[in-house]
Amino acid sequence: MLHPRVHISILLLCICCNVFSQLVQPEDSVQAARCFQRAKELYDAFLYDSVPYYYSEALAYYRTNQVTDIEVRCLLGMADTYRILRENDKADGLACEAERLLDDMPRPDSILLAESWFVRGKLAYDHSDYDGATDWLKQSATVFELLDPGSGRLARVINYLGIVYSTRGDLDRAEKYFSRFLELIREYGISPSIEESWYYSNMNLINRKKG
Repeated sequence: MLHPRVHISILLLCICCNVFSQLVQPEDSVQAARCFQRAKELYDAFLYDSVPYYYSEALAYYRTNQVTDIEVRCLLGMADTYRILRENDKADGLACEAERLLDDMPRPDSILLAESWFVRGKLAYDHSDYDGATDWLKQSATVFELLDPGSGRLARVINYLGIVYSTRGDLDRAEKYFSRFLELIREYGISPSIEESWYYSNMNLINRKKG
């Protein structure tokens, strides 16, 4: 039988551990949020090399604490970045992992599903699966059109649909999507200096193809 003083020491140790865990966890949460935000900032600034690192740092916390929606966003962000870096095997694996988590969620958020379809559409395009890319992107656009037309995500999906149709040689339809893209960024004031340059670049390509 343990001495009463030993019981008291163990009790005090447990209390200290509990207090310590309560102090550490918020700090870890803040650090994870900072890493997640930093990954998005670097992605938006086209500085892709460090993006997977920051997403993976955030992912470790959100996975441990079962914050599934942000875990999925980390995986999708990493998948999209590796796609841009032309590491398609990694990108495909991460996208599949995100989709498995979404399948296991009882009621996944519609915006989160649309984000996953956007990434899947871009991956399909990179694999020259233009029919698949069109289907995924249109599903994504439908959700963003209904629930989140002004954040910039709808505009980017519409722009990507224009790219897909341009690649397929359907230049008239591509031009319609690029024009819709321009309308959206002007209507909602979405980073016009950057986004409008995409429009003019894409339209120049269309005009060259038309001769």
